[in-house]
Amino acid sequence: MVTVSCPIERLEIRGANAIQNIGGMQTYLRRYLYMAMFDITENDVFDANQGKTEGLKAKNEMAKANDISCFKCCECNKYKNKPQKLESELKPRISPEEKDELRALIGDKETEAKLLKQYRVKYLLELSKDQAKEIRERIKRFKAKTEEIKKQEETIKQDKIAESTVEQKLEQNQTAKIEQKEEIKEEAQNA
Repeated sequence: MVTVSCPIERLEIRGANAIQNIGGMQTYLRRYLYMAMFDITENDVFDANQGKTEGLKAKNEMAKANDISCFKCCECNKYKNKPQKLESELKPRISPEEKDELRALIGDKETEAKLLKQYRVKYLLELSKDQAKEIRERIKRFKAKTEEIKKQEETIKQDKIAESTVEQKLEQNQTAKIEQKEEIKEEAQNA
């Protein structure tokens, strides 16, 4: 469990009633607690220039240039609801050739679907090179373990065959001894 805390100061927003002050404080705290919890950083142009139109315009231009979300923007609806890029989105992606090699290594659609779900992507091409490397290693370990299990099963099968062969020979020997004893008894009775 992760706990994130923040000291609280009484907030007085000009022209707002008590409930609006509480709502403003909660919104502000929620924003900064999420940023602390998920280690999100942003250039705080808005807060540094609050009330100045130059600051808002600078933030809008920065958002457009960097293609990041624009949380406090009222002029720019294009960027208003766009999520920030995740760290995984910034890493180099696999090439189409690597995708084909990975698909051949995975083998079937069901396993591919499970892997895509685990890595939270829709397509193999959305995987980063690190994720693709991790998948290759997982598949190699799985195949090695499967091969080891097959060898163990084959050894067990051969042991069972050998064991049954030994049991058959013992049974044949016992049958031969019983027959031999019966022959000796018959000879003793006939003599």
